[in-house]
This record gives sequence, structure tokens and C-alpha cells, in this order.
Amino acid sequence: MDERTPQYTASRRYRVELALSHELHEGEIVLWRGMQTAALHASYFLIYLFAIPWTAFAMFWTVLAWAGISSMDTSGADGIFAWAFPLSGLSSIAVGVGMMATTFLPWWERDTVMFAITNQRVLKLRLGRVLTPNPVPRNSSGRLTAGEPPAMDA
Repeated sequence: MDERTPQYTASRRYRVELALSHELHEGEIVLWRGMQTAALHASYFLIYLFAIPWTAFAMFWTVLAWAGISSMDTSGADGIFAWAFPLSGLSSIAVGVGMMATTFLPWWERDTVMFAITNQRVLKLRLGRVLTPNPVPRNSSGRLTAGEPPAMDA
């Protein structure tokens, strides 16, 4: 590990490897294992075609609603309801930012998701605050195909 690699990256990978060894049944052999890559593909950014106008409109709505109530008397019971308009705009801004942030999930989840194929099942281990194993029994998986995602021309 070089000096530029954060210390927690190695420990997260070690914790996922350790979790895999604890998740295996007696006599179960790992045939293949791999970590989720941190690749960002151009197709992930297609949501921006919707998220940017959404967020821009939410900001526009919030600024107009804020300007509208700033000239009002908000001291009575009606004033409490007047604040609902700009506050609903803030939640819409948060949704827009969240849509744009989802494109970076593979980068955020690197070294926390491991895929493993054993002689009995297929496993997807996700390490968060708790370990979340998602096993698929060998007989119920049907036909499996493997491959890389198609290359995106940028």
C-alpha cells in the first residue's frame, strides 16, 4: 500500500474478506471473488438531464417563495403556513442534489462490496454499519452470464 492510499481503505477490504470467511458454510469453497469497481460510466450521468432542471426549478421556486413571504407579516397563524412554500422548495433541492450524487455511488462504495462465487451459492457482501450478505442458493439462480458492461464512447 503506498502512502497516498488512505488507511481505512485497506481496513475496509480486510473487513469484507473477514466477513466472507465467516459467511462460508462448512465445506464451502470460494471459486471466485471480486470487489466492486469504482468506475464511473458516461451513462450514469444521463440522470443529469432530469436532475439539473429539477434542482434549478426548485432553487427558483425557493427564492421566489422566500421573496414572497419576506414582504408579508408572518407573525400570526397564517405566517406559519406561509413558511411551508420555501421549506418545501428546500426538500426539492435536496432531492435534486441526491439525484446528482447517485452517479458517484460506485466510487463511494468501492472496497465495501464484494461478490463471491462458491461451490454452493453466489454471494454479495455489502459492508456498511453492519454486514449485509445477499446469498443466492446454487439451485435457484437459473442461468448465469458473466461479462463487462459495454464500453461507453466519450
